[in-house]
Amino acid sequence: MTQFTKENFYTEQINELTLAEAFKIHYEINPQFTPWYNCKSEILQKMMRSHNISHIIYGCNTSLLGEMQVQFWNQFGSFVPKTWADIKKAFADKETRQIITPTGLIPFFLTHISEIFRVKKQTKLMTKKWVFFDEEKYMNIIVGEIRSEYNIKILNPESNPELSIATK
Repeated sequence: MTQFTKENFYTEQINELTLAEAFKIHYEINPQFTPWYNCKSEILQKMMRSHNISHIIYGCNTSLLGEMQVQFWNQFGSFVPKTWADIKKAFADKETRQIITPTGLIPFFLTHISEIFRVKKQTKLMTKKWVFFDEEKYMNIIVGEIRSEYNIKILNPESNPELSIATK
């Protein structure tokens, strides 16, 4: 099996792995993250699990830019079947706020605003929206097959050089 690193994992190199295998490796190469199942609240467990699976599906690494990209992929390319009450409840949870409340990200966001348009362009090419919180039925499916089913073209430089921007 290929030895994965943060540099090569969020690319087409994982297209032959099942989503479950890729999800396991995602945490192995990112030991700094609290695994979703260790979150105290149930809503945060669901949010973190789905969010981290989105990194895999959309090919967004875990850098600050990758985090920004995955948020826009989820905004434009995912259907989130939760009510505003559920979302409000999640953000009322102290643990959730500590993990996902952005601090000092405005300057970074403003210098990478073109990412909104790059991601939106790619989501318009998708054949259907990814259903956030409904990934369980895909865990034994090959990542490449999932990306093909949804027509997901990832944005990383290795996979799609014509879409990449300088991130250094």
